[in-house]
Amino acid sequence: MSFFNLDYFKCEAFEFNFRMYTFSGFWPLKTKNRFEQILFSLFSFLSYFSLTSLLINVVIDVYFVRRDTIKLTNDICFISIGGSTILKTFILFYKFDLVNELKENIIEYKNSRTDEIEKNLLEKSNKQLSLIMKVLYVCAGLCVIIMVLHPYFDSTINDNKVILPYRLPGEEWSDAVYVSVYVYQFLAVISVVINILSLDGMFCGFVLRILAHYNIIIKNFKSLDDDFFMTNSHRTSSFLFGKEKLDNYNAKVDEILKENIKLHTRILHEINILINVYKIPTLFHFLEFMGTVGSVVMDCLILKEVSFIQILQKLFYLAIATVDSFLFCISASTLESKSFEVGIASYNIRWHLVNRKIRKNLLIFIMKSYRAPKIRAANIFLVNLEGFVKLLKASYDLVAFAYQTARKH
Repeated sequence: MSFFNLDYFKCEAFEFNFRMYTFSGFWPLKTKNRFEQILFSLFSFLSYFSLTSLLINVVIDVYFVRRDTIKLTNDICFISIGGSTILKTFILFYKFDLVNELKENIIEYKNSRTDEIEKNLLEKSNKQLSLIMKVLYVCAGLCVIIMVLHPYFDSTINDNKVILPYRLPGEEWSDAVYVSVYVYQFLAVISVVINILSLDGMFCGFVLRILAHYNIIIKNFKSLDDDFFMTNSHRTSSFLFGKEKLDNYNAKVDEILKENIKLHTRILHEINILINVYKIPTLFHFLEFMGTVGSVVMDCLILKEVSFIQILQKLFYLAIATVDSFLFCISASTLESKSFEVGIASYNIRWHLVNRKIRKNLLIFIMKSYRAPKIRAANIFLVNLEGFVKLLKASYDLVAFAYQTARKH
């Protein structure tokens, strides 16, 4: 199936992922069950409400730097985002029963195979599924516990003034303060990174591939020797550089220009598809992302102290981001057809992470192929799990790189 086959976007699997993970909740799933209608409507409301509260939080942090107001908006964000995530988890397990469906499909496929190696892979998939689900339940339980205990921690700790101050100019940090502040900042940043990577995979694939094309264009220009980087008047001057060197340089420039024109054509083609496929939900993706990042930045720049509850909140955001990204990784596979031919929706969230050096060690996440491969049932969960682990590791590497760079400067 070609990556650019727009007919795929009409299928049920893509429609489900598109609605659930772009928060296009005002376009509800069709159901006659009254309870399910209320459930989906509540999810839609919380999704958009969490987005709105994030944006309001950033505006208030910038223009009205008042502790009571910041505390109120942080609590609103905390409850709305947590509620929508937990509700989404419940919807996926209640409505679609994803885990049991995946297990049944693996067992059914295993019984139809005769290859012992493939059977062993399927058995391994089942064991890994059970293990990762235990981790998932722990994260979900952590979300619920922190939400329930949040008011208690917030009142008792802040009332007793157990607060960890930021270092003032000329002051030294104690070890406890140093660790606490950086734990807070680490949790804040890595939760944002995981949220970015767990956005709709196809959308990320488009955007990151466009960035990769621009990266190649820049590299092409940088590949020209600095000694031969001349103005238009110099390019025609054989007196300064010699005719043979100048001819070789001009040929290289022409070759690079042709390649860059092709890359620009690809970029325009992908932008056109991106505009045709994604409408309003893409806007909400960007707004929610900017709200999250803005909230974290304001926390790091404006707040002059870090309390235990703030570290706990960031741990909560990290937990729900992990749960959310895992649910997204596993859901697309199970919603595919029984033939186990994995299409675009599930392929694009298999994060084939390629480390590309941009200036220093900054990672860029690009898709490995323009075509969705056919993956057998034995590989479905293994590939998802591998991609999920790589996603977490890449998030950690990115944050560690940013931290090292900040310390150097």
